[in-house]
Formats: sequence, C-alpha cells, structure tokens
Amino acid sequence: MGKDSIANSAFRLEYAIHNAVNIEKIKKLIVVREEKGYVVEKNTVSEWIFTGYFTRNQQHFLYGTTGKVVSLRKKIEGSRKTALKAMFTLIKALQVVSQDGSRQYEVGLDTIYFTETDGVLFLPATIIRKLKDTGTEEFRRDFHTISNPYFVKQQERAVYAVETLLFYTLTGHYPFVGETDEDLRNKIRNMNIVSPKSFLPEMKPDVARQFEVFFNTKNQCVESLPRLEKTVSLWIAEDVTQTILPQEREAILNEAKRRQKTSGKTLQRKLFWEKNGKRILFGSIGAILGGIFLFMFASIYFQPRETKGFIPEKVVETYYKSINSMDADLIKDCYIDGVGDQMEKMLMTIYPLDRQNLALFGYNLAIPADEWIANGKPEPRAYQFVFGVGNLVLKDESRGDYPVFFAEYDFFTWDRDPNNPDNEQNYQLVYHVQERLYLAQDQEDWVINRIDELARDLVEVKDFGKQLLEENTEK
Repeated sequence: MGKDSIANSAFRLEYAIHNAVNIEKIKKLIVVREEKGYVVEKNTVSEWIFTGYFTRNQQHFLYGTTGKVVSLRKKIEGSRKTALKAMFTLIKALQVVSQDGSRQYEVGLDTIYFTETDGVLFLPATIIRKLKDTGTEEFRRDFHTISNPYFVKQQERAVYAVETLLFYTLTGHYPFVGETDEDLRNKIRNMNIVSPKSFLPEMKPDVARQFEVFFNTKNQCVESLPRLEKTVSLWIAEDVTQTILPQEREAILNEAKRRQKTSGKTLQRKLFWEKNGKRILFGSIGAILGGIFLFMFASIYFQPRETKGFIPEKVVETYYKSINSMDADLIKDCYIDGVGDQMEKMLMTIYPLDRQNLALFGYNLAIPADEWIANGKPEPRAYQFVFGVGNLVLKDESRGDYPVFFAEYDFFTWDRDPNNPDNEQNYQLVYHVQERLYLAQDQEDWVINRIDELARDLVEVKDFGKQLLEENTEK
C-alpha cells in the first residue's frame, strides 16, 4: 500500500492492496466483517468495517461504506498549517479511541482518514498488520518508519508515530532513514536521529529541541498525548520557524552535516563492537591466559545472539527461515526454555547428510522448501527431497504487553510414514501445520518462549527413493 491507496465515492471507500501477490491468501488471512476499525466524532466512537473485496485491472481492493474522506497523507501534503491542524485533530481522536483498551488502531499515512465533519476514521488495525506481515521488505520498512517496531504497547506506538509524523509534517522527511529494514531498525534502536535542522534550518530552537530530546531518550513515550496536543496547538498559533540570515542558514546546515557524519561513524563502531566485542575480548583473554577451555566456553556462552536487536516479527521470521537454511546455531538464538529443541535436533541430523551428499555428488540432498516453491516446484533429482517451511503465513495476534503470532505453513520433511509404522522406508512427507508463538525478552533480546501446536495434519506421502540415503548413512 502507498500513495493513492484510497479512492472515494459518495458511498464507498476503496483501499488498494498494492502488495498482494496472492489474493486468495489475503482472503484467508482477513475476515473483513469481523475486523473492526473506528470512527471518532468529537467524544463519540463508532465501529467501522470493510465489507468485501473486488478487483479492477488486476488490482485488488478492499471496500467499505463511508462518506467522503481524505487521507492523512493528503492532509500532510497541504500547507504546514493545514497539516498541523490535521495532526491536532488526530491527537484528540487518539485520546478518545484509546480510552477503551480493547480497541486496536495503527497510526500511519494511509491508515487514518478525515471526514467532512472533522471526524477521524481509523482503518481496522488487525487488517493493516496482516497486510504488513505479507508485504515486501520495503512496505514493512515504511510501516516501521512511522510505528516503532520495538514498542509492543499500542499507545506507545501511537505516541511515537505522532512524533514521527510531526517531524515529517515540518521537514518533509523522517527522523530515521535506512536503506534496508535492518539498517532502519539499527538506527531506531540506537537513536541515530537525523537533525530536523538538516531539513529546515529556519526551525525555532525550542521546536528542534523537542524532537531531539524525544528521539534521543530511551523512554520516549513518557510524552503524553495531552502534552502533544498543547504543543501542536502552540505551533499552530505561533508557527515553528524564524527568520535567519543566509550565512546563519549555511552554518546551521554545515553543523547538522558534521553531527550526522560523526554520529554515523559512532553508530558503525557501536554495531561492530556490539556484534564482535565479547568474542574479541574473550579471545584475547583466552590467548593471554592460554586457557583454551575458557576461550571456547566464553566465546560460546557470552557471544551475543545473532538475533540481537531484532523486533519480535523478525525473530519469528528468522526462526522459520533457519529451518530452511538448516542453521541449527541461528535457530537456537531464536528461542529459550527448550521450545525449539526438537527442530534443532532435526537440523543437526539432516545438515551433515546434506553436506556429505554435496561433497560426494555435487548437489544438495535437501532442497529448501521456500526456494523449491518459488522456483515453480521443479522435479527433484533422484533421491533428493524437499525440506523445511513453505507457504508460510504469519498473523500478528498481539494484544497485551507481549507479542503473539499465529503461524500456518506446510512442513516438508523425510521420515517413515506414520500411518505405516512397520515400513522402514523413508518418504517425502508434507504436514499442514498451525501453531501459535509467544515471545518474551531475555537479556533485552526478543525470543520465543512458548510454541503451541494447534494442528499438524499429514497431507502428502511420496516415495523419493531410499538407496542414496542408505549409502550416505553407511559411509
């Protein structure tokens, strides 16, 4: 989804699903008449829903009944005063809709719409999150640019989103900029903000300071919505800029560039030591003391997780991707309390066979399921099999302080036919799996601490040949 994702008629709002590759998968994810949005008119809140799908010129849409509305994106593209007034209206509406903790909402340029009577329409948050989960990296990056991926609590994300959009309203840019999803997350996590004066040198010092304090403070969201309402009201009345001389403007820009360059180098060093510092430290100690055992123990035990800094969604994605890549070390970094031990043991069994086959015959024994499906499900070579997670669909079901995800996928493996236990031959098995994953924080890292298997149905048994497996096992 992006610009021009809304079309209006007198009675229907049409929302384009720009990132939908498979509309049937989207329909499976979304039950439109059960997923609620809200319209706030002064102090009154009423429910709103999409009512269905349609396709026009190969473009898929959701639609719902409404009057004429204007997106927050279009409001912000107007004059500065018009944009600030829209943000002021949004802040007041957020205070109303958040009074009931059961209401779900997301703040974004294409998730908020204004009615002709200054009401505010919040599109169904559960739908927005699901579309984000199925979207491209670029789409998710846009989503997380506004809604901080490290905040689980809904109102914290709302306050952060408002501050981000106010920054965007005044400067035309976002406070954090990253070329990739990971780059953006690192800058947000380490508070590597771009100075607002880099984009608007005329900004009053107290206005710039408000942004710099907020985005450089760990507990950013102690900032309350009522305080933001007062701040924006003042900005509307008194404006946010001042007149400066050309030489002052040039000096401000040069200073902003210098600070950004310095902070960029500082961030690079921090990320390097964050990833390698303990390994280097304990490696040095091990060399000095000659304690080989100490070195090996310290390197393994104290080495930061590869998932350090990952948001909950990324941890879950990495858990499933590590199955396909047969990376037992990576999958172990994704969970605690033994919840993934069974899968880790399976990877440790299959990986050596796969490497051995590659060395002896020049091709892998196990074909990653996601790659096999993406390549059109080609016929495997003799004795090869498909392994891992395919057709993965994730749903964000978080409601409280801790993240919860529902996962549905096809699991491809090789094993004996469970319906024929007396037969010792291995087969290509495909299970359709549904499970729910719960996350918690361990040493400041998000990890999976519980997996509930909801369904595991055997849907395919295929003979892929056992001769080569037996030969490899004997060797």
